[in-house]
Amino acid sequence: MNDLFPEAPDMTESPLAAPPAYLSLMQSVSHELRSTFGVISGLHSLLPLASGEAEREDMFNRLHNNTEYAVQLFTDLEDYCAMETGPMRVEPTSFRLAGAFENVRKKMRTMLQRRNTTVLLSGDSELLVTCDEEKIRRVLKNIIFHLACMVRTQAIEIGWEKHATTWTITIAYSGDALPGWLFMPGEEPGEQNMGRNISLLMVHRLMSLLNGEIYGGTDDGRQWISLQFPQ
Repeated sequence: MNDLFPEAPDMTESPLAAPPAYLSLMQSVSHELRSTFGVISGLHSLLPLASGEAEREDMFNRLHNNTEYAVQLFTDLEDYCAMETGPMRVEPTSFRLAGAFENVRKKMRTMLQRRNTTVLLSGDSELLVTCDEEKIRRVLKNIIFHLACMVRTQAIEIGWEKHATTWTITIAYSGDALPGWLFMPGEEPGEQNMGRNISLLMVHRLMSLLNGEIYGGTDDGRQWISLQFPQ
């Protein structure tokens, strides 16, 4: 079997039917990757023409940002493909939320500094929860990445607390609201620009996998996102 060039599926049965959502997503992600690599190629060509150290540093920062975006696209696409080919396992463990969130912030620090975005953490430093820690980290990383790179907010506040039957993560920021489909369980969207929103699509899927619920709203001109999980 040739993995690089598989046989094309038979599309003759229903030529007028709308294409499956995954085809639209793949097309959109491919467009994003082509555009991103086009920018990277253009910056590579312009680097020798930089007129000074400041211009050279700016080009390298833009190269870094676009390379980082391409890596995020590939990572999300890899997870999407894995979910499409089989169930993803949930492996719950007991862990400290503060430690998990600090780890995410530390790994994203360089990216956040380049984009002038701060992430503030506030909550019980000893609070233990039982869930799949790796997937919780992934949800938080994807939301932070989208807010810093797409919404371009300059401050993100993350808090957490435990209730009688649930525990909650709250994220507040200034900027545009996230797409409404993120807060709606069930059928996934078929937007034209899903390539740019694939990080949020993975949040949507991971929240469902973890039996979590996601809410959003506005308070005093700031956006908030609430992630709720069962105890």
